[in-house]
Formats: sequence, structure tokens, C-alpha cells
Amino acid sequence: MGFKKIILTILLLISFCTTPVLAAYQVDARTERIPAGTVMKLKFQDMVSTISSVSGDQFNATLAEDVIVKNNVVLPAGTILRGTVKKVKHTGIAKRPGMVVLSFDHVVTPMGRQIPIVVRLVNFNNLTKDGAVSGGGNYYTKVKDNFDDSVDLVKSSVDLGFDIGEFWNGYPRIATVPITAVGGTCASVLMFVGKSAVDVFMKGNEVTLKKGDVFSVMLIDSLDVPLN
Repeated sequence: MGFKKIILTILLLISFCTTPVLAAYQVDARTERIPAGTVMKLKFQDMVSTISSVSGDQFNATLAEDVIVKNNVVLPAGTILRGTVKKVKHTGIAKRPGMVVLSFDHVVTPMGRQIPIVVRLVNFNNLTKDGAVSGGGNYYTKVKDNFDDSVDLVKSSVDLGFDIGEFWNGYPRIATVPITAVGGTCASVLMFVGKSAVDVFMKGNEVTLKKGDVFSVMLIDSLDVPLN
């Protein structure tokens, strides 16, 4: 028997012997699909912040609740999801808020397997349309708050004029209300202009996501999880 025939015979024997083993493995292998659109509640295990984090930083989160499909616990609470800080936008003057963009890379199954995962943040405070986490507020909202405070000051001034004019059967209110109203209006204008001018040079809110903070993500693509 030639050398080539011997090698071919050995390969055929190996193939014949391993085929039943591979077939048995394929039969025994079980997976469960978590459908796209499933919302999972997570808990931060690391802090992410516009103060200390930079693009490329990695962080971990864990499932706060079991993920159940067809009455089966596919991913138990405590399962790790690994993520990356994709972008950090620092705060700026004129009350510009900080922003961070988070990306989740993969989930570590209870069997120790790492499976790529595609999710997006949902039900998150100050979440922008493009999926970034914002510190919230800006110069426009701050000016609006200043205006509301000024209006409240005028109302309080008018109420004060009524209270002062209550003696003598309330007749003095004819004089006290206009006086306090004018005074309150002048004070409110000065307060509005002053606070709004100062806010031009003030920085916006930072983003601080602390360890233990709970948030939610939604699966964009379905996830096939091996059960054995």
C-alpha cells in the first residue's frame, strides 16, 4: 500500500470515529433566543463621569433582574455586560452641559462565553435623541428659570401690598399694592438681567453615573444564548 493510500485511510478512520461525537454535540447543544426589543434592567458596577472618564474607558454593568424567555431564565441577575465610553463631551460656558456616549460590547454568559450584544439606552434621565447621556439643562432653560423666578417675585410683591393694606378695612391697598408691585417689578428685572448675565460665564451640569445606579437598555438585535 502506497504512502498516500495509508494517509487517506487514516483520515477516513478519523472522520468516521469523530462524526458520531460531533453529531451528539450538535444534538445536545441548546440555545435560547432573546428577541430584539427586550428591555433589560442593568446596574452600573463602575463610575462613568464627564469629569474623570475619557473616550475608550471600559466599564461593567450587571443585570439587576433575570431575563426570562418562555419561562426559562436565560440570563440570571448578576450577569455581566461589558461596555466602553465612546465619547465624552465636557461642560462649557453658557451652561453647556456635559455628555457621554456609552456602547455595550458583549455579555458574559453564566457558562463564561462572551457574546456580542447590540443595545441602546432607554428610560434614562436626560437622554438625547442620538443616545447620549446629558447633564441636562442649557442656557435657554436657565434663562427660562430666571424669568419664572422674576415672575414669582412680582407676584410675591403684589401679595405683600395686599397684606400691608389690610388694616383700615383694606382701603390702603389702593396705594400699597401699586407701590410694592412697582418695587417688585424693578427688583425682578434687575434679578433677571443679573442672573442671566452671570449664567453666560457659568459651566453646565456634569454627567455622573455612579456605581449602583440602575438604568435600562433595549436589545436592537436578537441574542442567541447557549444554555449548555
